[in-house]
Amino acid sequence: MFEPLWFSPEELAKVIEPFGSVDNISEAEGPAKALEAIQSIATKDKRRLLGTRLLLLLPDLVAAQRFEDARIVQLSAVSMIEDPGNPNEFLVTMFHQGMERWCRLDDEREREQLQMMGLTREQLDSMSMEELDRWVESLRADPARGADLEAQLRARVSPQTMDQAVRHAELEALRFIEQEELLELLPTCAEAEQSVPLLHQRFLTVLDKNPGVPAPIPEDHPAAKEIATVIWDTSSEMAATLFTPARLQELVAAFRKVLDEKFAASDKKAAACLGASLALFERTTSPGENPFLIQLCYSGIRFWAQASSEERQADLSVRQSG
Repeated sequence: MFEPLWFSPEELAKVIEPFGSVDNISEAEGPAKALEAIQSIATKDKRRLLGTRLLLLLPDLVAAQRFEDARIVQLSAVSMIEDPGNPNEFLVTMFHQGMERWCRLDDEREREQLQMMGLTREQLDSMSMEELDRWVESLRADPARGADLEAQLRARVSPQTMDQAVRHAELEALRFIEQEELLELLPTCAEAEQSVPLLHQRFLTVLDKNPGVPAPIPEDHPAAKEIATVIWDTSSEMAATLFTPARLQELVAAFRKVLDEKFAASDKKAAACLGASLALFERTTSPGENPFLIQLCYSGIRFWAQASSEERQADLSVRQSG
């Protein structure tokens, strides 16, 4: 009876697209993200439509003497129409029912993509890191096969979805590195400090041009874009200077070590994000133009600035060098 009212795969795809995949949403942030999705999809017009369609069910329910069900449906319809700011239980249920259907469809798509690669989900889940590396190397050794596979995937997945998935993997990897204090993956305190004076001076220049800027700076304030540009440009210059071929080789080795450890510990979500980021910065020849390395530099600056006391910085520097 209610299946036509479930949130559609198309509606859900739009709110999930920024994350690349529903699997990229952590358990802790799930309820809040679900509420955001419901409010995004259930516009005033959408609620009015759902409320009207619910009211149209009442005659059949009454005729079947399902009076209690009719009363629940009536209350849901009235709430939908008269209280548009409240994500009621009916909307929550329609969201979850739609999500279950969307996840089934997504799972089918993923299995089809794995089948194109000659793998099953079970084979992929059982692979060790070494086996995955060998499989990737086999693709690299056969450019024609790799190009054909990439073409098939691009035909099935929109460029926007792929870009969002890459972006999310980068951000998740950076968040994971900072939260876990994976110091071996961050620039050292001494490396970060070299860019701090320049960044500070550029901040002051922006503030001088925009007197009376509130703190924190609102996202819609004209100075916010200038600050973002200052951070990006300074971090880009730092990446270009810092990541010499030798230093980049050290970073790759450190990434692979952490990646192997997380994979062995069955923390495959962290391993996937780190692995995606590793693949991205290994491919790029110019560190100053590599988005991940640029953001990694700023993460280092921010991390060491937050570890403000000399004693804590010294302790972390010892851990990093060890």
